[in-house]
Amino acid sequence: MTAADEEEDKVGGFIHLWRCMKTSQVWLEMPYSTGKLWLWLLMEAKFEGQEGRDDLQPGQLNHSIAFMVEAMAWIDAEYHRLRRPSVPTLYKGLRALQAAGNITREVSPGRGGGTALITVCKWWKYQSTRGGSKSAKENA
Repeated sequence: MTAADEEEDKVGGFIHLWRCMKTSQVWLEMPYSTGKLWLWLLMEAKFEGQEGRDDLQPGQLNHSIAFMVEAMAWIDAEYHRLRRPSVPTLYKGLRALQAAGNITREVSPGRGGGTALITVCKWWKYQSTRGGSKSAKENA
């Protein structure tokens, strides 16, 4: 474990976050932010033992930009309508997460902006009950 990892472990600990949160009313009322995008990526990524999605490794997801824009939609209570981040805004959030070392992206061109294979960096750390060491089977 590196000094940076030890420092991260001192800062906090973990909470269990239910993946179904992304369908809750609270989620739907939360305006777009890079933080909301990051939480969604963590909830949407394939997890160990998940059925289907055989083309992905744990910690990966593969969606079109258009799909991600829809997933980031929120209800604007003031105007009583559904709002979505713009495509450039979503790309800005993805670039920020990539620059911070949270994700890697591989983009495949196509209709609707193509698809992005996104890998959550240090996926094993977010799946551990105590932030412990990764096994050889888990990605880095």
